[in-house]
Amino acid sequence: MRLWDNRSDSYHPIEIIKGFKDSVSQVKIMGYKIVCSSIDGTMKFFDIRKGEVTTDSLSESIQRYAMANSQKAYAASCTNNKI
Repeated sequence: MRLWDNRSDSYHPIEIIKGFKDSVSQVKIMGYKIVCSSIDGTMKFFDIRKGEVTTDSLSESIQRYAMANSQKAYAASCTNNKI
């Protein structure tokens, strides 16, 4: 995953995040956290203040997800038609 600064005219990303084995299906930025789902069946939670990554592995590819208002839970829609 690559991140760009929209305020600059640079074609170079300001950050490159590696660790996905397949396409990233959804990205949400919530304050200092970046939450990503992937077709490889993982949810990754990046804490950019601490430099930490937490990974949840699901059994199927994740198409979309929704976070709870508390940001302590999420619902993921997988390709096997299950939530």
